[in-house]
This record gives sequence, C-alpha cells and structure tokens, in this order.
Amino acid sequence: MPTFDEAALVKGIAHGQIGGISLDTTALDRYQCNLEVPALLGLAQFLGSKTQFILSEVVAGEVKSHIARDAAKARQELRSALREVRHRWRKPVDNDAIEVAIGLQQAPQDFAEAYFNVFAGATKPEVISADGRVSHAEILRRYFAPEPPFRRRTGRRVSFRMR
Repeated sequence: MPTFDEAALVKGIAHGQIGGISLDTTALDRYQCNLEVPALLGLAQFLGSKTQFILSEVVAGEVKSHIARDAAKARQELRSALREVRHRWRKPVDNDAIEVAIGLQQAPQDFAEAYFNVFAGATKPEVISADGRVSHAEILRRYFAPEPPFRRRTGRRVSFRMR
C-alpha cells in the first residue's frame, strides 16, 4: 500500500484518485471514541464524492466495545463516588434517581450501539463484513508471520485535518 504525505493525500482525494478512506481502532481511540469531535464528523465530507468512508466490521465492533467499556467504567466510578458521599456526608443518596436525572438508564452496550449509530448516520461509512473475504487459515498465517494488520507498525503515520 502506498504511503502519502499530507499534500499528496489531499491532492489524491481532490482529484478522485483515492477511492476510499478507512480508519483503524487506534485512530478512533486517539479521540477516546468521542465520535462527536470535528475530525471524525469531518468524514461526512466524503458523502456524495468519489472517495468513500469505509470501516471494517471489526473496527466498528471494537469501537462500540470500547465505548461500552468506558461507559460502564464511568458508571461504576459514579456509583463508588456516591457511596463515598453517602459514607462521608452521612446523607442518603438515591443512586437510581441520580442515574435517571443524568440520563444513564441504558445499558452501556445499548448506549454504545446508539451512539455509534448516530455517528454512522452522519458519516455513512460502508461497514464491510469480514465474512467470506478471508479464511481463518489466512488470518492465522498473517498473525504468525507477522503481516498486516498484525505487524507492528513502524514509521510515521499520515495525519491530516478534515475540512
């Protein structure tokens, strides 16, 4: 796969020479899976263009999993903090009422799915299924080789701001 500097990438997109843009999980983790940051929402600029925004189902699943994990952790930290308030202030605290008041009624997995779907609705990625595209044997071969996507990355990554 060719490597582009920022100028070549912008030129290739502008001239319709790049047919697709994809992100891996680390790119989304860089923003702590905050799918509302302008850099990620900027992927909507490719709607109706010759360049398509593409995600693998693995990346989509990992992002949802990371969002759910972090939401569950934050909820647990809130509950711990409320226990501490109850203990230190000697005040009754209604955890359920507080969670309802700040909108935490959903299970973390349901929240993650809904949150990702809002992002997907705005950016319209083509989510590509791995099923039927690569064999289990090929995945294992690449894993132990190591070859992409399992090879440790070296070198500089191209990053750029979206319009």
